[in-house]
Amino acid sequence: MGLPIPWMRLIIREHKKEPFKGKVLTLGRMAVLANYEEVVTLFSEECVTPQPLDDNIKLDSSSKCNIV
Repeated sequence: MGLPIPWMRLIIREHKKEPFKGKVLTLGRMAVLANYEEVVTLFSEECVTPQPLDDNIKLDSSSKCNIV
């Protein structure tokens, strides 16, 4: 399953109304159907400042696992 940009925009808007707190449960491996620059642009368009990425997270989506 993956998150296309319109769904990410909806999640960001919901977060603006009521900020998410705590852990998130997902079933399976969630794919983000956008590259890093597109996600940063989306946050900017929605006037939300993204949190910095952990240094252990790869930006290359070609790997099977994005965490080193």
